[in-house]
Amino acid sequence: MYRVNGFVAMWFNFFYHNFAANLIYMDNSFELPVCYNGKDYLFKGSLITYGYSYKIAMDIFDTLINFEPDEEGSYRAIINTDEIKEHPAITKTLLQAIAETLHEALQ
Repeated sequence: MYRVNGFVAMWFNFFYHNFAANLIYMDNSFELPVCYNGKDYLFKGSLITYGYSYKIAMDIFDTLINFEPDEEGSYRAIINTDEIKEHPAITKTLLQAIAETLHEALQ
């Protein structure tokens, strides 16, 4: 996970919510069960393909967070740190649990 420049994050949020969200098709949607802190959660996700790569957009407590494969074959969350501060339920350990579950599910 890494911090995104404020302007880039603002542009990405505008673009995603106004244009890219319309490109997510229902046949690429799925639900991901995640066990975190002894509780079971079911998060909705969508596969977004582009070129030779892809991202996975996850709806985590009504906040869209993208996960992409990293160089080691695991997944990393691409987040706007300012937006995450507004949602205390979304923690670093929750994002790690989701990334690990994606890695296990897609091996």
